[in-house]
Amino acid sequence: MNRRSIFDGVTMVNVCTNNGERHDVTLHDGRVVSNYSAEWRLEVEARWVCRLRDRWARMNYIRDIEKRRGKDAAEKLKLRVYAVWQSMKAERDLNNGFEGY
Repeated sequence: MNRRSIFDGVTMVNVCTNNGERHDVTLHDGRVVSNYSAEWRLEVEARWVCRLRDRWARMNYIRDIEKRRGKDAAEKLKLRVYAVWQSMKAERDLNNGFEGY
C-alpha cells in the first residue's frame, strides 16, 4: 500500500534569503555560514521539522526524507533536528528560569 504523506508536494524554500542577497547567518551552535550554504539549508529544514505539531509528524517527515533522498540524508537531518531541538529546549529552560524578574 502506497500511503500519501501530508508532505507530498511540499517544497522547502529558504525564505531567509533577503531578496536573493547573500549574507551571513548563525546556526544553532553559533557557527556563521552563508544563507546559500548547504549547512543553512539543513538548519532551516531542521528548525521547521522541530516546529511540526507532534513527534509522529516529525518522525513521518524524516521517514519520507529517507524514501526520497536516502538513508544518509535522513540520518543527517535527524541528527540536526535533535541538535536544534536540544538547543531550543536549553533556551526555553533558561528563559523559564527568569520569568517574572
